Amino acid sequence: LTQSGYYLASVADKIYINPEGVIEFRGLRSDVMFYTDALEKLGIEVQVLRHGKFKSAVEPFMDTKMSDASKRQTKAYLDAIWGRMIEDIGDSRNISTPELNNLADKFAIRTPQSALKHQFVDGLFYTDQLNEELKKLTGIASSSKIRSVSMNQYIHAPETEKKEYTSDRIAIIYGTGSIGMQETGATSIGGHHLAKAFRSARNDNRIKAIVFRINSPGGNVLASDIIRREVELAAAKKPLIVSMGDLAASGGYWVSTPAKTILASPTTLTGSIGVFGLWPNLEGLVSDKLGLHFDGVQTNDMAGMGNMFRPLEPQERAIIQGQVENSYQKFIHLVAKDRNMKVEEVDQIGQGRVWSGKDAIDIGLIDGFGGLEEAIRLAAEAANLEEYKIREMPQLKDPLNEILEQVLGRSVSARRMLEAELPVIRDIRECLEGGSTQARLPFTYIIK
Repeated sequence: LTQSGYYLASVADKIYINPEGVIEFRGLRSDVMFYTDALEKLGIEVQVLRHGKFKSAVEPFMDTKMSDASKRQTKAYLDAIWGRMIEDIGDSRNISTPELNNLADKFAIRTPQSALKHQFVDGLFYTDQLNEELKKLTGIASSSKIRSVSMNQYIHAPETEKKEYTSDRIAIIYGTGSIGMQETGATSIGGHHLAKAFRSARNDNRIKAIVFRINSPGGNVLASDIIRREVELAAAKKPLIVSMGDLAASGGYWVSTPAKTILASPTTLTGSIGVFGLWPNLEGLVSDKLGLHFDGVQTNDMAGMGNMFRPLEPQERAIIQGQVENSYQKFIHLVAKDRNMKVEEVDQIGQGRVWSGKDAIDIGLIDGFGGLEEAIRLAAEAANLEEYKIREMPQLKDPLNEILEQVLGRSVSARRMLEAELPVIRDIRECLEGGSTQARLPFTYIIK
């Protein structure tokens, strides 16, 4: 049982574990992989341009260890997430915060027996014993069979009360994954595609309010701004509530700012108000390693800009840095306008720094805590709706069609299969293909 799994289980009235199971409780850690030396061996230089001292997304391409600023921000939000976890676990299991930290420091909870000793679980059960306990709790005979339902059946269980027909709807618009101009899979956000969903919801008279469920580390600045414009137009016409998932940072925060209300959880990662650009130089790879050489002529001084087989010229670097600075200034001015803050205040909490939801609420980046249900409730309240239906957007691809596409080989590539097994390859690709200026979270994070 992982730490995140136990955190989820801790809300239950009773927790049981197999006598030979494994349980972990030892605190949180974040590690970053650095590519600098590996790329150097391949003869590849990644030229970095950024604004924001905390914009650590680019550090793996330019160093071999975390900067002090990156360590400081990472430690801050890890402490905030861990603090929330042990606070909730402590409330559920009646264990004090100091005791939980002490147990984690000693790694004292690592066997089912130690978990039972320290009140982390209520018993050590095999499946048959658990079934007997469930029969007792439900009041059925030991010889009877337990009737159960699948998660899918549970989700689609019919309502006990018949509601009057209403044409009023609340749209839930989902944005999940890295932001790019085009969608590249189920875990990506296409700028034009998501913008179209907001445009459709804005122009549909049956939709009275919108909930934007965003779970994104950010990505391409242009795509983020295209989405944000449609969010702004929709928010000007109808109540719009943002519901942040695990993370809504950088470009993921950029697209959220026009909302009437922004909700997150205390453990959500958000902020990361900063911009960077990556420009690969493959000269060492193609010339020194492969023996390939390029030469050419041009009509104007800047005609060769964008050539990846040589270093950037000073004038070219200045142009790209200017794009980064312009995007950053636009970012902080948008946040200042939408969040009713001074530009200087946004700049102070910006600089690419990542914040936990727990800290974000104190500095004005979000308005409150709550999940998707709370966001829907607020949207209904803002639209004065008592009866309504939910419409989920954008329309998801039919699962059967997706399976057929995969079987026929039209949607699965070796690269996608490799990226599924090694997410770091996807992260590098998204950084390098994300455009000349990007607003994205420094890394992919998984709480363990």
